Parts: sequence; C-alpha cells; structure tokens
Amino acid sequence: MAVIQDPGLSVTVQVDCTPLEEYDDPQPDQQNPADKGAVGVCHKYVEAKDGAQYEIRLEATPDQEWISKALDEDRVLRFLVYVDGDVAEKAIKGKAISLGTSLSPPCAVHRNASAPFRYAVTKAVDKHPYAVFTFYYRSKDALQSEMIILRTPSPEPAEDELDHLSQEDIRRLARERLAEVKKEKTVKTEAPGIKREHDEVFDLTGDSPRKTRRKRAKPETVGLTDD
Repeated sequence: MAVIQDPGLSVTVQVDCTPLEEYDDPQPDQQNPADKGAVGVCHKYVEAKDGAQYEIRLEATPDQEWISKALDEDRVLRFLVYVDGDVAEKAIKGKAISLGTSLSPPCAVHRNASAPFRYAVTKAVDKHPYAVFTFYYRSKDALQSEMIILRTPSPEPAEDELDHLSQEDIRRLARERLAEVKKEKTVKTEAPGIKREHDEVFDLTGDSPRKTRRKRAKPETVGLTDD
C-alpha cells in the first residue's frame, strides 16, 4: 500500500476490488516534475494486464487535523487524479513500455440518501500539491526487464528418464550401446595407418600432371685401405 504518513493518506490501485501488489521504485531519488514542492511523495510500480479494468482507492486516517469534524467547517483537501498525463520522451527512453490506459465511459453513482454530503467551492492555497502518489504500471515482462521484479527461475531439470523405464528396456538399451562400442573398436582395428612414401615426383609442366617415381641413387663404396 502506498502510504504518506503526513497527511495520513494511502492510495491503492485495485482490480476487481483487490489491491494490486506494489513494488518499490528502484530509483526513489530520481526527480519527477510532478513532485516539485510536494511535502510527501510516494512512487510505486504495479503489474498491469491487458484489458483489465482498474480503480483508484484513497483512504484517509480519521485523526488528521485537516479532516473536518462537521459539514460547516471549511477544512478540505482537493484530490486530483491524472491518467498518464504528459510523459516526456526521455522519461521512457530505453524502457519496455508496452501498455497504455484510458478512462472508461462515465456512469451514474447512486448516493446513499442517509449519508451527509456537502458541495464546496475550493481554491488552491499553495501553488504545489501537498502530497503526490505516482504509480508506474508495467506488464510482467517489462517489470522483469527493468529489474523491478526477479525473472521467473528456470524449471528444475527433469528426473532421469531411466527411472521411468522398465528393467527390460534398460537391458535392451545397454545391449544396443555395447554393440555400438564393439563396432567402433572393430573399425579402428581394421583400418591401419597408411604411411605415404616421400619418393614420388609430380610433373606439373606438361598438359596434365603426371606422377613419376624418384630414382634412388646407387650407394658408392669408398676403399680406405689403398696406399
């Protein structure tokens, strides 16, 4: 729940009357133009799903001084809700933005006749808001891409398939593997290495290359006993 203790306000984004899970802003010190001059600031991320209808719920603690104790008192706060608003291009550059939002058609609200109410004309006392709540909505993939939430861990490796085989199947696979090993050994034994003699000469000057065998010189005998 996004809470600002002073002035005692909390805001939630809900879908089907259930508050969405909120995630802290990883860069809480990053300046937002809308926060300028505000006493309280709160930034949260929420996961959005395509086509889902949401609502914004605001709650105030009853022990705050600004809450009027009677209808004739003139202490009120005005709440403004902006959907997206003006978004600077540099604010979303490099981010995985894949969703947008829009307002639903207006509908009549049936007021409880027994609940007191009063219309009031207000004017801004300060130039800046007293408190600002900002919700950044992203798809799950975008939240993971921006490292807001952890990625889904890879599934654990499946159990060894041998555990699901019968003993007969295991013996059959063992026999097939043993036969493959014996075949590999036989091929290696029957294929001795061939040593290439280096006494061949290739004639490349003719019309087509010809191979001739180099003539070996006859050994000469030198007598060392002569005078």
